[in-house]
Parts: sequence; structure tokens; C-alpha cells
Amino acid sequence: MSDLIQAGSPPKRKSWIDALRAVAMILVIYGHLVPKWIPFFIFTNPVKVTLFFAITGFVFKNRTRSERDFYCNLFRKLIVPWLVFGALPYVLLMPLKGPAFTADKLWAVISGENFWYMPCCIVAEIIWHYSTKFTKNPVQLAVCSFGLCALGLLAARTTTLLRTFTVDTALVAQMFLYIGSFYKNNAKPLIDKSRKKPLGLAVFLSVYLALGILSLYLYPGQRIDIHANEYYNLLICFVMIWIGILFLFTLADNYITRYPKWLLLVGQNTLVIYILHGYVATVCKKVFAVAGLGVNRVTAVLITVITTAVCCAVSVAVRHFLPAVFGARSQKGIAHETK
Repeated sequence: MSDLIQAGSPPKRKSWIDALRAVAMILVIYGHLVPKWIPFFIFTNPVKVTLFFAITGFVFKNRTRSERDFYCNLFRKLIVPWLVFGALPYVLLMPLKGPAFTADKLWAVISGENFWYMPCCIVAEIIWHYSTKFTKNPVQLAVCSFGLCALGLLAARTTTLLRTFTVDTALVAQMFLYIGSFYKNNAKPLIDKSRKKPLGLAVFLSVYLALGILSLYLYPGQRIDIHANEYYNLLICFVMIWIGILFLFTLADNYITRYPKWLLLVGQNTLVIYILHGYVATVCKKVFAVAGLGVNRVTAVLITVITTAVCCAVSVAVRHFLPAVFGARSQKGIAHETK
């Protein structure tokens, strides 16, 4: 999410990547707010979280990267922001709640009970780093990714041992990371050579919608839950994930030339939005309750907009006054690297 999943990002930001991050983040917030299942989720859940992992696979640097660079980047871009924004509120509450409360909450943050995506993303990137480093060709990487995904699904159904730090989900996520890598190395060159064939895009969309409608008929009221490794039908769900991500990547990368600035701003600040949106949304829901509005499908849209705007404002302020929180390097360090 935002800078937190850019452990291998290229020097120049890609606007379509930020736009996809923003779309995924908005869908996540809205999904957390809607109190009951709605058919909308059948069509959004296959891509709203998996997009983040796929983007990581797309921007991840190749196997020539050194161990030191990888772990330093991981620490600056992921671990520091996660611990600052995730743990600091509980540290500040320690005088009021006591050390036992703070210790429990800190463990919840670190273990993935709270903000599960953060430790999952860290573990997933470490696994992916070694997968890309030690596999010798694309076929081996594909086999490794599929195998680790199968291992994660098996572990999620047979043991709770790997739930700490969401290791089982990180293993399943290797498939989603691979989709981003697959697009970069295979689909994107083919699309560039064919000069954008809209017919293929239309076919992808048609199949995705057809599978979604089939799911509504066969599995009403059920949704994909990436965190809990719950898939109502593995074949349908994984085909929808693959098609949905490749469709969105192709659409955003090749067919949309300009994006609203506000959307790019959201995409550049998904780290803070992800960690803080629960607090802000809770306040919004209480205000709406006092006003007699409550939370439903319609008011959830408004709360999503307000929550996103507030979290973006906080992120921009922190980024301006405390850039080190986001892993920003000093000008001296940048100058040294360019020598």
C-alpha cells in the first residue's frame, strides 16, 4: 500500500499504479463500513486486496539486488511507517490504560491481529525476494509461486501455527505477487506489440462478470476473504483474481491516459489511510449516529470519502514535517548514491 509496498519501486512513479492503489484502498474502506453483505462484494473482493500484492510483484526489483539493500529498504519503507502509525497510538495511551493494555495491543499490531496486511506484506516480500533470487527462469518462478500458494492454503486449513504474522496468507499471496510479475514480463510486452487490442479487454471483462454472476447464483451471501484464506470456490475465485487484476492492469496502464489528482494523492498515501481509517471511520459513524443517519450502503460512501480525505491530510502533513517516517532519505544520502 502506497510507499509501504514499494520495496522495489522504480525511480519514477507510475500514475496508473497509484490510481490502482487508490481504487483498492477505497474499496477496502467501503467494505469495512457496510454492515451487511451485498452482491457488490462478489465483484470487488477478488481484486480489492490482491491488487496491492500484484502491484508489489510488478514494481519489485530483480534478483541482482543485494541483501543489504533489500532489508534496508524493507525497514525504511515498510517496518518504520507501520510501527510508527500502528503502535504509537497505543504507546500514547499507556498512561491512561496501563502497560498491560499497551503490551497486548502492541503484540496485536506486530502479530497481525490488528492491521494484518502489514506483517503479511513484509513476510510476503521476504519470501518473494528469495523466490525471485533463487529460481533460474520464469517457469521455475511460476512453479515456486503456485507451490507456495498451495502450501499456504493447506496450512490455513490444517493448522493455526502459521497464523501469527499471517505467514499462511503471505504464502498464498505469492500467487498474487506472481500475477504482477507475469504482467510485467509477459502480458505488458504483448500488449505493447499489439498496440492495444480492446477486444481482448472486453473478453476479460465479460468472463469476469459472468463468473461473478455465476457466483451470485451458486454462492449467495459468500465473499472472498484474503486475510482468513476463505474462498467459496477455489477455481472460480482464483480465475476471477487473475482475470480481474490483469484487466485492471491493462486498462489502467494502456487505456486511461490521465487520472484525477485526488485519486493519485490517495494512491500515494495508502499506508496512512490503511492504518488510520478505522479510527477516523469510527468517529464518523458516531457523528452520523447522533445525526440520526446511521450507516448503510449510501452513508457508507460519504463516510468513505470523509475518512479518505482526513487520512490523506494527516499523511501529507506527516510527510512534510517528518519525512523520515516514510523512509525518505536525506539529500546527503541521495547525493552519495548518485556518485
